[in-house]
Amino acid sequence: MARAPVPPSRARFLQPTSADRGHCAGDRRGAVSADRAAHARGLCRKHRDEGGDLADALDELAAADRGDYGAPLRQQWLEVVRQDGSPCSAIICTRFGGRPFVAFVFTSHREAGRGLATALVAEVASRLRAEGESSLSLMVTVGNPAERVYERLGFRDAEEPQGTV
Repeated sequence: MARAPVPPSRARFLQPTSADRGHCAGDRRGAVSADRAAHARGLCRKHRDEGGDLADALDELAAADRGDYGAPLRQQWLEVVRQDGSPCSAIICTRFGGRPFVAFVFTSHREAGRGLATALVAEVASRLRAEGESSLSLMVTVGNPAERVYERLGFRDAEEPQGTV
């Protein structure tokens, strides 16, 4: 989505400080480009207050795929799927500022509040630790309810990565 930069006073860069917080329960798989429309709908829901539409969300996901937000860490592009195989939550990670970064994480409206995105963030953090990575960063707007979720996962304020998202 075409988004205006978040003023520094409104953004927090976070990374986990604690040990493994668990794995994603339920069926999950690597996120696939065939599901990009479903991911875009989830992204629209997450950023509905920013005025973007489905076309903007598709552009954002294509930009992540091209590496516009850092080198894609495709092994950390995961989704949770329903029994029918359709995605209901997804996470897309890149290597930004020299470290793993959560570029996008979102859940469908129908599945919101079930902890799926939380579980995906925890899963990616665990996988990255197993691969020898020492950090995972993300950005959250100050006041966003997700701040508390990330803090429960062990994320704390961190230095802003080099570059911009």
